[in-house]
Amino acid sequence: MLYKKILDANISRLVLGSALFGTAVTEEKSFAIMRKYFDFGGNTIDTARVYGSWNNNSKGASERTVGKFLKENDLRNKAYILTKAGHPLPESMLVPRLSKEEIISDVEESLIDLGIDAIDALFLHRDDESRSVGEIMETLNLLIKQGKVKTIGVSNWKNSRVLEANQYAEENNLDKLVGNELEYSFTQINSDFVTDPLCYHLEDDERIYCNENDFPVFAYSSQASGLFYFIEKANGDISKLSEFLTKKFINAETLNKLNKVIAIAKQYGISYTAASVGLILRENRAICPIIGPTEEEHLIDSLSALKLFE
Repeated sequence: MLYKKILDANISRLVLGSALFGTAVTEEKSFAIMRKYFDFGGNTIDTARVYGSWNNNSKGASERTVGKFLKENDLRNKAYILTKAGHPLPESMLVPRLSKEEIISDVEESLIDLGIDAIDALFLHRDDESRSVGEIMETLNLLIKQGKVKTIGVSNWKNSRVLEANQYAEENNLDKLVGNELEYSFTQINSDFVTDPLCYHLEDDERIYCNENDFPVFAYSSQASGLFYFIEKANGDISKLSEFLTKKFINAETLNKLNKVIAIAKQYGISYTAASVGLILRENRAICPIIGPTEEEHLIDSLSALKLFE
């Protein structure tokens, strides 16, 4: 396993996503996946307060599943838990939820469902640019002072807002943001493709900044919604891709990257998907790809990306 230092913690650069744990992925399967992940040296699990809300209103299902697994397997002290707060309500997705009261409420619920005393890393799930970074940073630092949160970060924030927030923290002797969770894969997303205006992709100039300053980026959708899996399954015939994948990813830059993926996959005897994750790990030391397996074999396939470093 590859690791990255964040303050006093060594986290695994391949992060286990748990969005479907306890809902679409049963508790039994979720436990098996987490057990295998820890067996391979992984220690970092990404979850969120909102995960599960889309399935029979099972808000907190992922956190409860992760917390139960860690408790039953006595792994809390070996795990780095990253959870997220402040996601819009499912019925009003364009309405931000970053008031002090909303953030604190989410955190207190997360602590209960995770069954822990303190969250290793609390990230805010979305931004609200109508709020000052000062107001938000004061709330996050209050949670640190209360001992409920150890480190703080954000998700779907523009780099300019992250820099502004950390400047405010420095000027006011507060804890800084330790990372940003953004969509990123070994592709080029078409600029006209937008499904959620509150989500934000890692842009090229920001990727360079994060690499040069070793500022961690936790990359969600790192496997491009299965793009490389479906291309490999179709023996390279991109005409067989779904309309969604075609509209989102297919362009000259993605096809150029596909050639690199295929070459690496052949060189190391791994799948296209694993090769694409390995290339992310190799190209940028600041990026920690989040993988979201729904079966043990999917996890093992993703972990084979580490062959690029043997």
